[in-house]
Amino acid sequence: MNFEEYASQVAARYAALDDKEKEQVRRFKETKNGQVMMDLLGPEFMPLFNRLATPKKGLAARDKK
Repeated sequence: MNFEEYASQVAARYAALDDKEKEQVRRFKETKNGQVMMDLLGPEFMPLFNRLATPKKGLAARDKK
């Protein structure tokens, strides 16, 4: 599995989280533990983490019923 495949799987797992869990992911990178993890994972992981940790805005933020 290459990194792009891995990133796609992580994004799919993130999409399956409920809103509360997604908010925990968004807040994690601002914590001391989150900073340690980002240092460990390195700059290659930052674009994926930033994409996951950015809340949707506008029409994308609407609840789908």
